[in-house]
Amino acid sequence: TVKDVIMRAVKVYVFIAALVLLGEGFKPLILEYFIQIPSGILYWVNMVSA
Repeated sequence: TVKDVIMRAVKVYVFIAALVLLGEGFKPLILEYFIQIPSGILYWVNMVSA
């Protein structure tokens, strides 16, 4: 129904907004610590964790 479609759209919108806010919240941590790590090390850490 139309109500179900609207509710699903609202849930997706809220989910995306939460991801954006979470990313903004972690930005100081990333800028402080992860920027200093060389990209090659980050690449291999990501490969091992997958």
